[in-house]
Amino acid sequence: MKQLFITTFSMLLLFACFGSSVSQELCITEFMASNQGSVMDNLGDASDWIEIHNASERAVNLANYSLTDNEKDKRKFIFPKVILQPAGYYVIWASDIKIARAMLPPDVTVEFKSAGMADGNYAVILIDKKEISLNQRGMNLAVLSTDGSIASRAFDTYLAAEESDSLVSYLQSLAPEQIVIFSVRDDAANNLTDKAREVITSFGSKKIDDLRYRDSWGMISIKGKGVVCECYRKMGDGEATSAMPNLHANFKLDREGEYIGIYDTHQKVIDSLTFSTQISDRSFGRISTPYGEWGFLSVPSPGCANDQAQLRYGATAPPAFLPAECVFTDPVKITISSPYPDHQIYYTLDGSLPDSTAIWYDGEPLLIEKPTVIRARCSKDNYFDSDIITQTYIIKPHNTLDIVSLVTSPDNLWDPEFGIYTIGDDSTAPNYSGRGERWERPALYMLIDSNGKNIIRSNCGVRIHGGVSRSIPKKSFRLYFDEPIDFYPKISSAGDSYRQDVIILSGGGNDCVADPR
Repeated sequence: MKQLFITTFSMLLLFACFGSSVSQELCITEFMASNQGSVMDNLGDASDWIEIHNASERAVNLANYSLTDNEKDKRKFIFPKVILQPAGYYVIWASDIKIARAMLPPDVTVEFKSAGMADGNYAVILIDKKEISLNQRGMNLAVLSTDGSIASRAFDTYLAAEESDSLVSYLQSLAPEQIVIFSVRDDAANNLTDKAREVITSFGSKKIDDLRYRDSWGMISIKGKGVVCECYRKMGDGEATSAMPNLHANFKLDREGEYIGIYDTHQKVIDSLTFSTQISDRSFGRISTPYGEWGFLSVPSPGCANDQAQLRYGATAPPAFLPAECVFTDPVKITISSPYPDHQIYYTLDGSLPDSTAIWYDGEPLLIEKPTVIRARCSKDNYFDSDIITQTYIIKPHNTLDIVSLVTSPDNLWDPEFGIYTIGDDSTAPNYSGRGERWERPALYMLIDSNGKNIIRSNCGVRIHGGVSRSIPKKSFRLYFDEPIDFYPKISSAGDSYRQDVIILSGGGNDCVADPR
């Protein structure tokens, strides 16, 4: 279930202490300590990870080097034989598991090298150092099935859009959990259609929409699980290269902060840092090595050099509303504030999620004269935007009934492509007839009593409910919650339990017919 999460936290400041190193041939360049699914490991799990970079001009054998999250236990995880090439990157999964169900043996490596015409003009895909790519113009693929079989394909997406159609059909035909390695050569973007980019995005890519004339790009993904690693380089910026790591360390990282250190064979520290609280699905990395600036990265890049444009210094604090949401008998003036004067506030009044194109708050109170939903967030250059705060104001002079409020972005209801309430672009298969998770949209559910007290406030997923009644203008909703909620405490207070994780808000579509339900 897709969800809209609304949380509050104070201004997140970066804090990291870095240890002096006896050698800078190896550097810790990036890590993620709160992976919620943005990067998948070779088992298809969202493990934390640590990236090591060889900044020297010679290959380094990591055998008997060690990695730890405890300064007093320097030999916590000991590397097997791993040759890290000059300027190379290697990722270790901080999963605290032993490889017992890996799709590949732990000593097998999978890697790609992609270069457009201006940067070398090749598409290399290696399985345990053996070349398996067809190395042809356009989009080159290698597919590893769970039975160990390997298939190589190439699609000349420079030549014709029909090649993109064939690529789409091939990717859609693959079974779940197959490992797919992508690498492009020459110019793969010329006839790479929007549909092809959409399907590649479904494999976890965050960069395929950036691919343009003779750029370099590659990705390793597990179908149905997500991206393992991805690398993109604009034309003239060199090859895109990365490898699929299979090493799993015997510890996990603490989201609230801890120590990471890499040690040589004599137990001398090579590089280390102590980090503070991390942001979910954001990596923390340095831009240049070995002494580069550290910060959060808006797009994680395991196994690849970090991008200066993605650097962020933390997250802004969410805005505050005064007065808070409530039921009012008369029009009310609302002010929105940030604890930091240099933060910008953007808001919407139509239920949509505020971005940089939303209304800029100038500090003047907002006059609310009718039921209104205000959604706001704070923004600052080089920081992540704050969480979005949603407040619902009801203006009702004489209220004697309890109120149910359901807030979602208008596009979730009315967009012709994915809006669940509208007929959409195909009248023979209207959107409102859609069922299942594909047609579930994030929403905020609230129950407000007749005195204006907010009884329940919970995120949920909303779908259209019903059979024939889906086609009438006033439709019913089915709400899905992660955990059962006491959906109507006034009844439960009488002694009965009414905790449910699914609630139906009936539109009365069957009220005009005899129906025993």
